[in-house]
Amino acid sequence: MAPRQRAGALLAGLGLLVFASAPGCGSDKRTGQAGDAGDTAVGADVALGGVLVVSEVMSYAPDRALSYVELQNPGPDAISLAAFNLVRYAPGDTAGRAIALPAETLAAGAVWTIGTTAAASGAYESAFGRAVDQTSDEVTGGGEDAWATARDGEVIDLYGVVGATGEAAAAFRATDAVAVRFPGAAATTTWQPGDWMIATELAVETFGEPNWPFARFDAAGFGEVRFAP
Repeated sequence: MAPRQRAGALLAGLGLLVFASAPGCGSDKRTGQAGDAGDTAVGADVALGGVLVVSEVMSYAPDRALSYVELQNPGPDAISLAAFNLVRYAPGDTAGRAIALPAETLAAGAVWTIGTTAAASGAYESAFGRAVDQTSDEVTGGGEDAWATARDGEVIDLYGVVGATGEAAAAFRATDAVAVRFPGAAATTTWQPGDWMIATELAVETFGEPNWPFARFDAAGFGEVRFAP
């Protein structure tokens, strides 16, 4: 499978202004391992900088084995990934299951991708042009999970609503879709739908790269797109 057309080309084709991606995407990254499950409490909102945020959630429709969660260091300084966990909250789960991140340094502005363990060898490279940085059994591609980054058992940033099911999860459900965070959105422990674009046109993904500064536009050609009211 050839790599998908990327967000920048699509936006340019719609006559929309796009910018170069943020610097710092060239950090040395190696595959890590999934960690043990554990309870993670939601704490207070934190300011942008010195944190790790959820930047993209993909439920890959052609093959859910190629789904992923992308994290970003939005601050001005490099951080150690080992200080954080990624936490999955499946529908109805309020305790969460933690994925340990490896002892790698993530440069300012750089991203880290966590894919499924079900993908065939070389499949991410074929679909997206590059490999994931890490895999985990917790990444399933169902599109109904809430995701959080946490440090020392306290949530730092949150995508979705912990424990939500049914209609309560509709605002962040991304089944067979991709959720892309608007650059510059501050880390938060409450679901902020206005910080995200959720689109069924999967080519708006920016897998393994900092997200484009999407405008809030009439997204003709992007399939079903949801924004905050």
